[in-house]
Amino acid sequence: MKNLTKKIGGIIFISLFLFIGLKGCVKSVVNFDDYAVYERVDDIGQINRAFIIPGKDEIIYSKNNDGTFELGLFKIRGENATHYFGPVYNVGTFPFGLRIYNSANQVWIAQMELMDKIGNVSQTTFDNI
Repeated sequence: MKNLTKKIGGIIFISLFLFIGLKGCVKSVVNFDDYAVYERVDDIGQINRAFIIPGKDEIIYSKNNDGTFELGLFKIRGENATHYFGPVYNVGTFPFGLRIYNSANQVWIAQMELMDKIGNVSQTTFDNI
């Protein structure tokens, strides 16, 4: 019985060691892969759309309301994050970019810079370029 307990304990220890050791080798990059379109309609009937262009890291933001429209082209500035395991992410260069985040939403820290805007509204709602 004592010999069987040692074998089971050894198997559990080796399995746990391999799981922890090999899990760090498997990683996935968190970034935009496909085009995405998000739409929201306000209470006043204004339609807001965001077109995400991943290859160029750009977003086209559109506002439409009663025949008026406004488009803004934004450049996204930020860094990709690599998820290792649990709450551990690498942002930037390894090992100095290792970070612990409680929520995956905290990983996405990006800035948007307005590059161009067009529209037929009398007063723009986007910032000056």
